[in-house]
Amino acid sequence: MFFDQYEGQVAPLSYHMYWPSSADSFYLFNPTDIVERRSYYDPAILNYVPAFRYDGKKSQDLFGTAPAYPEFFVWLRGAVDSLRAISSPLRINMSQYVSNDLDTVYVSFDIVAVDTIIYDVDPDVYMAASEVAHTYPAPTGHHKYAFRKMYPDSNGEMTSIQKGDSLHFDWSYYVVPGQFHVDKLITTIWVQNDTDAAIPGKQRNKVLQAAQARVVDLASVVRGDDGADVMIGLGQSAPNPFTSETTIAYMVQGGGKAHLAVYTATGRLVTSLVDGYVEPGTHAATWNGRDRFGKEVGSGVYYYRLETEDGSRGGRMVYLK
Repeated sequence: MFFDQYEGQVAPLSYHMYWPSSADSFYLFNPTDIVERRSYYDPAILNYVPAFRYDGKKSQDLFGTAPAYPEFFVWLRGAVDSLRAISSPLRINMSQYVSNDLDTVYVSFDIVAVDTIIYDVDPDVYMAASEVAHTYPAPTGHHKYAFRKMYPDSNGEMTSIQKGDSLHFDWSYYVVPGQFHVDKLITTIWVQNDTDAAIPGKQRNKVLQAAQARVVDLASVVRGDDGADVMIGLGQSAPNPFTSETTIAYMVQGGGKAHLAVYTATGRLVTSLVDGYVEPGTHAATWNGRDRFGKEVGSGVYYYRLETEDGSRGGRMVYLK
């Protein structure tokens, strides 16, 4: 896939429309969000598939004349590279974990305005669930970034944010039985400018910032002694980077002994945050930047690892004094 080379740098979503076939299984799963999302843009432009729209402002037809295939991918690489060189006024810090019965994904994120934001109408915050490799029977087939559903809905949530502001959100979504697969799920958060007119210095539908993470990157499904699947969840510490303290969400589906510790980049133990029996479910531990002797550590990169009787997960964080 083209976007594999930009992993962690771009946040792709693949919408399926009701043409050339109204029987498209991806479209039929969620026609409301798909139609409303299409109408968010100019329907006269986005009236063919496959098409590509980047940064909410430009579309190209993969097999059309502007540009023609295979030159499309040359154009696409140039478009993506040009956007990567532009600094965003926003930063999104995102963490997520799955409920102990595997039926809900809980997403926490902070939107931080690090620079001046230019917009006419307050931008909207959106969240979408997609799947990295969902497959329907032919002729629909297999798609890597298959859009499934938007939350709270396709209208998003309007928000007002200025330079220096930091907004916190706690959202969640249901893992639809037989349709969503925890090991394939991707959560995407983005902030989009809803300016309705082409105003100098402003851009209609411009994406101000986005964040995307696979649920499986933050949780592991392992086989328990009884043959059943057991999930171990470990979220990204938030905030990250941090200056005073940071919180790490973790989950032990089956309960039991757990050890959550912080280490230096060389593997030296800094401190243990959890060491003992943990009840089944989700929990949180806080680290204040001090070692096990109560001494404040220096600025830098630190690693944390959750070890349980069923497996282990690790993460990375940055401490700034």
